Amino acid sequence: MSRAKAKAASHFVNGAFTTLLGFAILLFWAVPAMLAGNATEDWIATQGTIVESSIVSVSVNSGRRGQASTKYRPELLYEYLADGSKYSSSKIEVGSPLVFKRREQASLSAQPYTQGSTPTVFYNPVNPAESVLKQGASWSAYLPLSVAGICMPIGILMMTMSALKLSRS
Repeated sequence: MSRAKAKAASHFVNGAFTTLLGFAILLFWAVPAMLAGNATEDWIATQGTIVESSIVSVSVNSGRRGQASTKYRPELLYEYLADGSKYSSSKIEVGSPLVFKRREQASLSAQPYTQGSTPTVFYNPVNPAESVLKQGASWSAYLPLSVAGICMPIGILMMTMSALKLSRS
């Protein structure tokens, strides 16, 4: 096999891997996250009470030379009644917790959830212990869809270009 054919075949395999990776991300990460977020649209609404509300700092590794940066996120605890039982939760919405670069941003996002406030809580009728304060999915639930949407076309393009090179030689 010539060097050019071997290189094209290698690019084809890499393209196939990239396409499969994108499909796996879509199937096992993106779709379940979006379905979970969409499912909250059918959950039952009830009144809750914010028991605790604070802004906490979290250390996030930036990946560069092991440097960590400080981020901030709202941390809540709320209670609600469902089917005659009292439940508590800290989940604001489906997806990763909201994390902000500045404390002021985190405070602004937590403003509707001050201690003693009574927000609407949406709970799962099948499992009342599962609840959120915001229906739908957070932006982070759609991030894997973006990653899959990038990987799959790039992989298909790599395979197509490699197949064309192989057919010409």
